[in-house]
Order: sequence, then structure tokens, then C-alpha cells
Amino acid sequence: MNRSNSSSRESSVREKRSTAFQSHYYTSHLNGADSDEEEFTRIDELNQYVHKLKFRSLFEAILIEARSDKDGLCEFVENGGLNELFDSYLAARKQRPGHDSTGLNSTLCAPVICIFKTEWRKLIG
Repeated sequence: MNRSNSSSRESSVREKRSTAFQSHYYTSHLNGADSDEEEFTRIDELNQYVHKLKFRSLFEAILIEARSDKDGLCEFVENGGLNELFDSYLAARKQRPGHDSTGLNSTLCAPVICIFKTEWRKLIG
């Protein structure tokens, strides 16, 4: 193998390096990276930190935050965040063939049923 070709190929590949705080040395400074790669890298860092704090997942931490930050939660939902989250869920669910959705559909519909009941009472009340 030609040594010069090997070293030039290796130098063009970004290596994962360890630092005291970040598991990815390039977390906030991805040279030539697109915005998706930067976001995924930051989310990976956040997930690792959330697990270090002994949460099972980022979603568990977010639910706890939602219970304590009512204003932030309302802003998220009222600005379409819940809709975007649900759209992402639907896209992910389509990628899981064979998933039984019978019980899941009733769980997903529970918040809507509550809204419909409230609106129906207003109409007939």
C-alpha cells in the first residue's frame, strides 16, 4: 500500500476526540457541516448528558420540565410544537411495520376526545 495515499485519506476523515466536557470535539465547530449534522451532533451530546443525569431518555426529562415550566409548555404547544412533534411521531410510526395500533389509537385519541367533549358541552349547554 502506498503510504502517502493512506495518510492523505486518513487526514481527510474527522476523528472523534475526547475532551473533559464534550464527547465530540467538534460539537459546536463542525467545519463544512450542514445544519442537520450540527443539530444531530448537539442532540447526541444532549442525550449523553441527560443519561449522565440518570434520566431514561430526553423525552422523560422534557416531560418533567413540561410539568414545572407551564409558560414554556404553553408557548411550545401554542406555537405549533405539539403538532410538529406529532407529525414526527407519525413519520416514525410508518417506519415500524407490523406495529399493532389498536390500543395505541385509543391512547392517541384521548386528548382529542377531551377537547371534543368540552366543545360539545359548550354547544348543547
